[in-house]
Amino acid sequence: MNDFIRFCVEVCIGACSICILVIALNHSGWYTYHERNDMDNLYREWSSNPKFEQAQLVFCGNSHVQLLNDSILQESFEKKVFSLSCGGCRFQDHLEALRSKRDNVRPELIIIESHALFSELGMNGRVTRNYLPTSLMNFFSIESEWEKIKYLARDVIRNRSQIEVGPGWLAEAILRPREREWKNGFRKSHHPPIGAVELERYDHDWQPFSDRPIEQSVLDDLKVFLAECKAEGIAVMIYESPMYYRHFAPQDVRRRGIEQVAAEYNVRFYDLNKMDCLVKNPLYFQATHTDNQHLTVSGADAVSNVLVEKISISLNERR
Repeated sequence: MNDFIRFCVEVCIGACSICILVIALNHSGWYTYHERNDMDNLYREWSSNPKFEQAQLVFCGNSHVQLLNDSILQESFEKKVFSLSCGGCRFQDHLEALRSKRDNVRPELIIIESHALFSELGMNGRVTRNYLPTSLMNFFSIESEWEKIKYLARDVIRNRSQIEVGPGWLAEAILRPREREWKNGFRKSHHPPIGAVELERYDHDWQPFSDRPIEQSVLDDLKVFLAECKAEGIAVMIYESPMYYRHFAPQDVRRRGIEQVAAEYNVRFYDLNKMDCLVKNPLYFQATHTDNQHLTVSGADAVSNVLVEKISISLNERR
């Protein structure tokens, strides 16, 4: 009996030691490697990304910017490009990074995508994935316990086949994570295009999403930033990524707010929703019921080619 009790005590001590070690490694950043970080986490570490520092053309926005074809943009201008963006980001979320870039290695042009001009909580209001408890109170929180178990279980299940086929990957992640491979913030679209089912829905029971003005507080933040760039001689361009022409009602009120700010600070604004060659091609747009329609791969290529033309105008004016 004493041997059994000793065995149980040793198991408990060993388990506690492992937990303490894992928590300590987690807090020290030992597990921060690129396979465990999604695009949003990479975005949060822009200050450490050498590609951000080297970028000559900086694109600023949310998921609409991420899906552009960086190869087309980079090869057309022979300049380094960077997408300062993440899903659900607001323009205000980018201001610290943009001002840091402006004060250090200045870009030739900053391109702002206007879907990021909204005042709701962006990435700062997102749920943090707690794989491990981050404090004593957090450890005893039922909600926190559920969050960490939920995300840990989901990732284990999702990557189960990889762990079984390549156990060395798991050992590498625990013992010595690989160094991060920094990227430029762009990614390839995975969205399926509008098909026959969606076109039929547009013909019969679709109610276009309404025209919504941009909040004045957001426009004021944009004005402050444009004034700062103008004072320091940094060129800025604004554009609105297109959506399928039947998905939204005409965005006249929204467009008017951006046009007034752009005119006041002599900044070019391009609303790509005015281009029929883009907005009337269903293959360019995501099949979705939501009010946030993204580009497909072919749509991203088409929009990137249009932006090459628009950016060229801004760069030529700068010379």
